[in-house]
Amino acid sequence: MKTVTRLSAALRQRGISYNRFIPALSAAGIELNRKMLSELAIADPPAFDAIVEMARPHIRQPEPQTSAA
Repeated sequence: MKTVTRLSAALRQRGISYNRFIPALSAAGIELNRKMLSELAIADPPAFDAIVEMARPHIRQPEPQTSAA
């Protein structure tokens, strides 16, 4: 399984999309590459959960859509 696919699946289980997590990770000052994150998600889920929780406050919510009148 590819690294990004595996990481995306692990994040989805935690209610976060890959596309929102990666920028949040940087904003939180966490510098782990995708391969290491993917390996942690499989080999050490508690450590991965801790990283996810450190990044969670930095996840940007989608902008509300405005309808054009």
